[in-house]
Amino acid sequence: MATNLAYPALNEHSMSKPASAELIDFTTTSMCSFFHMSQPQRQKSHQLPDLPAFITKIIHDLNLPVLNVVVCLIYVHRLKSQLPKNYETEYGTAHRVFISSILVASKYVDDVPITARKMLDSVGKDIWSIKDIIRMERAFLSFIQWDLSIDRSAFDSYLNELRENQIVL
Repeated sequence: MATNLAYPALNEHSMSKPASAELIDFTTTSMCSFFHMSQPQRQKSHQLPDLPAFITKIIHDLNLPVLNVVVCLIYVHRLKSQLPKNYETEYGTAHRVFISSILVASKYVDDVPITARKMLDSVGKDIWSIKDIIRMERAFLSFIQWDLSIDRSAFDSYLNELRENQIVL
């Protein structure tokens, strides 16, 4: 695994290990709390899986290492900070943001990033098309103003927050 994040903490073996159950639980809790739907809208033509199960499946299917999940969460926090305080989302927003942030994080930290096709294979072709996934990723990048940089202090601060929450990396 190569990385654009040249920090000593990232050279630790734990960053390249698969995400722990605790980190997956923290990720699902974070994603659920970041995005508040105005009202559940289940009249969509397709039913999305339960968000925690969806996140867990993607992390396992793609064998995501700790580093990718942490960078994904940093990007999601960045997106959340761009939204108005009481912003309400529509059905499926957290699912789309998670997919997009994982793709972007992978492109930032991996020599061979996760492709939209590989994500589609994990998500399932009955939910979105490859074009949908590419559009989601571009929209996410636009929302975070294409700012993929993560300075060392922000990264270390996020790692400390995880450790304070007793998240095993």
